[in-house]
Amino acid sequence: NNIIKIRLVPNEGYSRDEAFSDIQKKLEDFLLKSGIKDAKFILSSKEPSIDKKTNKFRQFYQTSDECIQ
Repeated sequence: NNIIKIRLVPNEGYSRDEAFSDIQKKLEDFLLKSGIKDAKFILSSKEPSIDKKTNKFRQFYQTSDECIQ
């Protein structure tokens, strides 16, 4: 089973739950098109940050209906 933990800071005017729901739907669609059907999504209580092991900061920016990594 693929577990995806999502860290987010919602845009002004949106709740964390609304943003999470939107992200989850878009990621599910993307993963299904890639042949991944068994993903589980978890909303992390943490905000996005730099990974201490890899020193990478992975993030997605949402602008209208486009998702840019």
